[in-house]
Amino acid sequence: MAIIKTQTSETATGKVKEFYDEILKIMPMIPKPLQMASASPELFAISSRQMKYFMSHPNLGPLLQAHIRMLVAFNTDYPYCIEFNTNLLKWMGNLTEEQIVAVRANPDEAPLPDKEKAMLKFVVKAVSAPEEIEAQDIESLRRMGWSDPDIFDAAGLG
Repeated sequence: MAIIKTQTSETATGKVKEFYDEILKIMPMIPKPLQMASASPELFAISSRQMKYFMSHPNLGPLLQAHIRMLVAFNTDYPYCIEFNTNLLKWMGNLTEEQIVAVRANPDEAPLPDKEKAMLKFVVKAVSAPEEIEAQDIESLRRMGWSDPDIFDAAGLG
């Protein structure tokens, strides 16, 4: 339990409750980092705007986003985010535990279209070895139809 007072889905009021209600329509729970941000109204407003942006992103779908978050969390050993996004992939994408283990071992195993798989692999590389990103990596994504804002957004999500 946090020592700083935060708002849960049961205790939330005002704008926090409004956003929690939106989140709970599409997710089974409030992500802990978002709940922690509720301790600071300004930070919460920023966090919720960012989540809303990604929730309605025109090109980065929810399964691609969950794969990105899960793999980056797995590679950086962030247990909460690993578990949260693993559960999202099981819930939204109907992935099995075996499929998730396979994706963690090799992003090529992600059950995503080739275009999204390329973005996933790029983001994993950009986060784990940014010094290895070359112009050809970006150009390859562009040729697949990704825009520079899409590439930047996906990398920022990672």
